[in-house]
Amino acid sequence: MYDNWSDAASGAQVTAKLTYEDQLFDATHDLAWHSFPVLGYRPLGEVFARDTCSSCGVVILSTAAAVPGDRVCHRGLLTGWTCGVVSSSTASFGSKDCNGQVCDPRAYKVVVGDDLACYSGDSGGPVHYGNIAYGIVKSASYAGVEPGRCGALVFSPIGKIVDLGLRLY
Repeated sequence: MYDNWSDAASGAQVTAKLTYEDQLFDATHDLAWHSFPVLGYRPLGEVFARDTCSSCGVVILSTAAAVPGDRVCHRGLLTGWTCGVVSSSTASFGSKDCNGQVCDPRAYKVVVGDDLACYSGDSGGPVHYGNIAYGIVKSASYAGVEPGRCGALVFSPIGKIVDLGLRLY
């Protein structure tokens, strides 16, 4: 189920059922995608990313490739909305952490920060800053849910979606 839809006729926000299509989990990808009903609905293009309002959305207007030094934010299942800085354009993984394969470190980026929070369940969430989408959370190392206890948040760049011929909405 997905709540970011509006009825084409009335404009009222509605919940639409998504259909699972496929997934790709290999050395350079970790994502799944879904289709949505085309007739009668339109996507709103929002991600829920404000800790002060669980139903407030940020409208994504564009995508970009993050580079070290860029500030990015994410919304975690238990941690809420927090931000950090891209520290590296490569990520280190354990042996065969990518579905039994050795992960390509160049395929992922790392975020760190004193105010960053991450925890189990954050995978698949949006990585953005303002109205720009940068990627999707892959994994994290953490010592707790509080800000500052996130050792690193790893994300797959948004370009990985486009490379597969997919789009955000």
